[in-house]
Amino acid sequence: MRTPTALTATILLVALAGCAGGPRSLPVTITGPLEASDSNLSVTGEAVDAGVICPEVAWDGRVYEDLDGNELTLEDLEHLPDDAKDVRWSDTFVCADGSGTFVMLHQQLLSRGEMDFEGYNEAASWEIESGTGSYTELVGEGTFILDFVEGVVVNSGTLATG
Repeated sequence: MRTPTALTATILLVALAGCAGGPRSLPVTITGPLEASDSNLSVTGEAVDAGVICPEVAWDGRVYEDLDGNELTLEDLEHLPDDAKDVRWSDTFVCADGSGTFVMLHQQLLSRGEMDFEGYNEAASWEIESGTGSYTELVGEGTFILDFVEGVVVNSGTLATG
């Protein structure tokens, strides 16, 4: 027969083991217009509700590079063949509330020739590359979606703080 102390110790160990799994990833969706715009992008999901990320961001620039890390210009991109998938890019986002910035690194999944310019495309995967302010420990990953029907860009995935 177990003593109350042994039972309490067992429950405590099980509870601690459950907490030791690291941060819980929470769903997030960042939505903005397909065309470049000065308006802020909407951030929704459990990650916002839990305070992992702010509810509104401004896009603050993009840097393109090849898979070797060499920066690419827009002219370089125009000269890539339609079946090229060897491009990645970093988007920088600034939280509208001043809490910090974060950078998403995108890896192209669809070539220009595979895109449906009249439909919905899961065009790239993304992961959090870095952050400042409240987002230095931000981690996450997801999918970059081009929705030509609705005219929006959607970054959908999960976020957590490390």
